[in-house]
Amino acid sequence: MIFVILGAISAAAIWYWRFSMARDAAREIGSIAVDLANAPRRFGFRRRANAHPVEGVDEPDLAIAAIATAFLELGGMPTREDQIALAATLNSQLGIPPDDAEEMMILARWLVGECQGPQPAITRITKRLAKLDPKAFQTLLPVLNEVGSRAGSLSDRQRDALEEIVEPYLLQQGFVGRTPRGRVLTLKAFKHIGLSGPARQSVPELPLFDPDTENGP
Repeated sequence: MIFVILGAISAAAIWYWRFSMARDAAREIGSIAVDLANAPRRFGFRRRANAHPVEGVDEPDLAIAAIATAFLELGGMPTREDQIALAATLNSQLGIPPDDAEEMMILARWLVGECQGPQPAITRITKRLAKLDPKAFQTLLPVLNEVGSRAGSLSDRQRDALEEIVEPYLLQQGFVGRTPRGRVLTLKAFKHIGLSGPARQSVPELPLFDPDTENGP
C-alpha cells in the first residue's frame, strides 16, 4: 500500500496544487501525504496484487468521483474553479463532506492517471461501477449533468464518453439489448417513450461486457 500512496502523491501533486493555490506549498505536500494515507481506507480502495488499481475500488462513490474527474478532463485542463465546482457537486449529489470530497478527488485523479488518461479511465471505471452497483448510474448521471452544465456545452470527446457511460445503465434497465448485429432498442424502451415498437422482438440474454474485454489492457 505504501507504493500506491507514494505513486499517488507524485501523480496528484500538480493537479492538487491547481486546486488549492492559496495554500502554502510546503504544507500542501504534507497534507497530500496524510490525505492519501487515509483516503484508500476511508473511501473504499484496496490495492489488489496482480490487478489494475481500478479493481481495488470497492465503493460506488469513489468510482463516480473518478468517472466525473475523467469526464471533466475530457473537456480540457480543469481550472481551479472547475475543480471547486466538482467538489461541490460531489458534496451535493453524493452527500460527501467538502473536505472528504477534496480528498476523494485526489484519489480519483490518481486512478485516472493509472488508466493512462481520461478516456481509457472512463471505459475501465464505468465497467467497475457496473459491477459494484448498476443502480449507481442513477447517481452518476446527475453528477455528469452538472459538470456539463457548468461548461455550457460538451466537447466531442465528452459526448462520445457520455454514450459509453450511459450504455451499461441502459443495458441493465433492459432498454437496450446486445445482438451479433449490434445494439438494439428493446420493447421496454419503446414502451417507455410511448411507442408501440416492433410487433415481435427477440433480444438474447448477453453479459453486460464481453468476457474478452472485461479486464481491458
